[in-house]
Parts: sequence; C-alpha cells; structure tokens
Amino acid sequence: MNLTIFPNSLPGNGKGHVKRAEQIQHDLSGYHTVRLVNQEEFQNNAYDNDGLLVFDQRETGERDFRLSKGKSAIALDEGGLFRDEMDYLVDTLPNLEKSQANVRAFHRCFDKRKAELRFPPEKILITFGGEDEKNLSSLLLDFFMDQGLDKKFSITLVQGPGFKRTQWPLGLRVLKNPENIDKEILASDLVFTHFGLSCFEALYQGVSVLLVNPSKYHEQLGRKAGLLSLGVNCIKKQCFFRLFNNPKKTLKRFSHQLANYLKTPELLSQILGNLRPEAINRCPLCDEHKNKAIGRFPNKTYFQCRNCALIYAIPFSRRENPYEESYFFDDYKKQYGKTYLEDFDNIKKNSFDRLKIMLGLMASDKKRGFLDIGCAYGPFLAAVNDSGHLAQGIEISSHAVDYVTRKLKLPCLCCDVEKDFPSFEQTFDGVSFWYVLEHFALLKSLLSNVNKCMKIGGILALGLPNSQGISMIKNKLAYLKAHPDDHFTLWKPGTIKKQLKLAGFRLRRIRITGHHGERFPVFGKIKAMGGILNQLSRFFGLGDTFEVYAEKERDI
Repeated sequence: MNLTIFPNSLPGNGKGHVKRAEQIQHDLSGYHTVRLVNQEEFQNNAYDNDGLLVFDQRETGERDFRLSKGKSAIALDEGGLFRDEMDYLVDTLPNLEKSQANVRAFHRCFDKRKAELRFPPEKILITFGGEDEKNLSSLLLDFFMDQGLDKKFSITLVQGPGFKRTQWPLGLRVLKNPENIDKEILASDLVFTHFGLSCFEALYQGVSVLLVNPSKYHEQLGRKAGLLSLGVNCIKKQCFFRLFNNPKKTLKRFSHQLANYLKTPELLSQILGNLRPEAINRCPLCDEHKNKAIGRFPNKTYFQCRNCALIYAIPFSRRENPYEESYFFDDYKKQYGKTYLEDFDNIKKNSFDRLKIMLGLMASDKKRGFLDIGCAYGPFLAAVNDSGHLAQGIEISSHAVDYVTRKLKLPCLCCDVEKDFPSFEQTFDGVSFWYVLEHFALLKSLLSNVNKCMKIGGILALGLPNSQGISMIKNKLAYLKAHPDDHFTLWKPGTIKKQLKLAGFRLRRIRITGHHGERFPVFGKIKAMGGILNQLSRFFGLGDTFEVYAEKERDI
C-alpha cells in the first residue's frame, strides 16, 4: 500500500507534525511505501496518487482539501472546517471539536516512569517544542530567576532548532536540538511545556505536566484535557505559588491527571498501516462528494449525502466474501434463532403478500416475469412460481444457487451483480431486492443495469432497514455501530422518493414493517405497554424496516 503524508511544515507551526510523519514513515518502512510531501509538492500534484493521503495540517485549508478529491483522505488531529468531511479521523490529542474521531492513537509507545510522583519537584524539564514561537522558555526561566527559584530546582532546558534565543544563563543545563528527550522526561519530576505532542509524551510516560500556553486556543484544549496551566503568554504568580505552597493538594491533582493516561495508547502507524478503504467518499447514488460524517467508528465512517440524503458507509477493513453457507445458517440463527432454511416457510408466506402488492400495481393480470436479486434460497421465487408466474433468481452464494436450481428447480444465476451484471434476452415485469440493496456499494451502476432489464411500467420492490425507525431515533450512534459491516447504505421513507427518481423510478407505495414495541426507550421494558407501543409504532411509521414499491417510468 502507498501512504502519502502531508505534514504542516510552515513556520510558526512547530516541528511536531514533521516529527510525527517521520516516525510513521520509519515504523512502516519495509511494509508500505510511505512518502512525505511538502506544500509545493502537494499542490503541484508531484507525488504518487495511489493509496492513502494523510493530512497532518492542524487546520487543512480548502484548496488542499479539494485537491484530495478522488483519494482516501485521512486526517490527524484535524481542527479545520473540513474535519467532518474527512474520510477517517485519528485524534492524538483532545480537541474542542464536537465531532468524534474514528480512533484515538499516538505516534509512538513509551516506557513508564518507575519512581513515585514527587512534589515539590527536584528535577524540572522545560521544553516548548522545536520553535518556541512565543519565547515561553525564556518567560518561564526569567520568572524562576526573578523569584530566586532557579537555585531551588535542578533545571534542564531543551533548545529546539527554531529557537530565537540561543544564549542562556551560565550554569543552566541546556540540551540543544536533541533527537529524543524521553530519558530526560523520565528523569524529571515535572515538565513545563504547552499543550501539544511533548505534553502528552510526558503524560504517557507517567510524568506530571504544568502548562504555559501560547494562545487561548491551547489554553482551552488544555482545560478540556484536565491539565493545569499557569497562564497564556504569562506566568500567573498567584497560580504558581498556590500550587507550590499546597504540595499535598497539588500532588493529588497531578495523580488524578495522570490516571487518564495510564493505558498505553494505540500506535498510529499500525492503525494507518491497516486501513483498507473500500470506496471513495462520494454518494454511491448521485456522486455528490461534499458530504459530512454522521458517525465514526474504528472500522467504518458513515456519511449523509447533502444532495439526495442517502446515508452511506465507507468501510476501512478488507472484507472477504461473507455470503458463504455459514451466513445463512450460523449467522442467521444467531440473529433470528433459526437457520434461513428453517425460516423458509415463514419468509415464503410473507413473499405472497409482497407479490400481491407488486401485481396490484401492474396494469393487467396476465402472466408476469420476475427477477429476484439476492434471492438466497428462493422463498420469493417459490411464491412467484406457485402463483403461476415466471421466476428467475440471482445470488452470489453458490450453495444457495445450488439449492434453488436443484431443490426448487427454478432458474438462478450465481454472480456478483456489482462486478458483472448479466444480460437478459427478455425484460422483466418486476425486479426485487428483499433486504439486499443495502449490501451494495456501487448503487448508481447497479440501478442503471436494473433499469435496463425492466419494462416501462414494471415494478421495482425493495425491502430495506429503516433509518427513521425507533432504533435509530433512540440512539443513532449505537444503531450505526451495531449496523452490519456488509451494509453500505441506509435508507429512510422520507427521502426514498427523490432517490428512486434519480434511478428512473416513480414511488408508488411505502409499507412500514418491523414494529418492535420492546425497542422503545423506558416504556419498552414494560410488557403491558407492548400493544400500545406497537400501535404507536405503526401510526408514526417507526418500524425498523420498510418496503418500497416503485414503477419504472423512464430509461436511464
């Protein structure tokens, strides 16, 4: 896999972004091709376009983000306007954004400090990054000297390559441009720094941190992370002595602060190295690409199209074909308490009702031809055949196809309709996807092929999970997280009319199904309320599934 990292290397933004990119490149060398690009290379498109594009910009600009169109865009600690439009987010540091990242990780792991916390400290480390644009190192050091504290502590100061000041008081221990300060952090009792990577490097090593921040934004971030601060571009004298004159209370606060960072963080390079996006971030129905995420999880991100309102997922873990024999037996039984074949008669019974609706929407009662895509073991095909009509199936599972052709003696093709949609000599009066359409990522081309194999006036029937149902309303993130990983899209009755029109169909009927009173919050646990809640579910259309019947009105 190719990985292109675009770190922020502009003056005034510190050296942390480049340092992190170099660490990822080092970790993944030998496994993946990792390249670092600068601003000019990125904007001139002078890099390999394949693979993943990783933004480490802090605030990615509009021009840069638009240049990523057509690529899988991953962002690290993104705080800009396009955070919600990024395919995948990794946060290293706490942020002020309302939207949650897919995962939290750090760019390297750490040894833990073995000595007990000590306060007041004996050894202090001052480190304000590679540039120290606001000269906070000098500010803090001058404060110590003015208060006569420089002799009380053993102080080590880290001077980065971008420092304006290079001359320091005699006797002060200065580390100039060190490659790594882990040993210095572990040997210290207290680290003075600002909110940033160095701050969390110390915390993950189990060393107390006291902040002096360069901006109000950094101060807000530090406050959200529960860290103690002495001020913004200043040292608040009262605050300093309040902490140092109450050592027991301060030590307790530091202990509580560090408790949040006892767990070793996930490794950023491992997460990036394992990402395998299965689609480019654009609506699979209308191709709109300026969409915002509505749910993020370690293995997938959900977006909602701003044009047609379709909810779609971008999975980030490579999927093998899940539709083997176990899918219809072991997996089905875990969900419904019986295997698919054990449930065959019940599904077939429901199929007669669905077929009746389809036939009722057609112009005459003559013999009709039906195509069921994703027919599984053929209960709908059996209902069509028993009703005296022509039935044809398509299914990706070879085991299911064998059952339909051998046991039911009905025609059924084994193929993946996304990759190779079959050509038919005849056109069909009805085409159905019973809880199958949501499994497809390439909707536009698929529905175009479906349209071509149907007669004008033919009926398209869909069974779909309802993203306006009670489960989604009750807890959107829990619903999305639990949604099967092989489902690429989520549909809702309120937007289906517009979505079908894009594919050349006119909505004729919606039927809300899957009513579960027990899924209602609070009252759903009361058995006596079951009947009332089911009635409410039907009245307000809160079922967790729905059926759609649409007429083909034009060729596309």
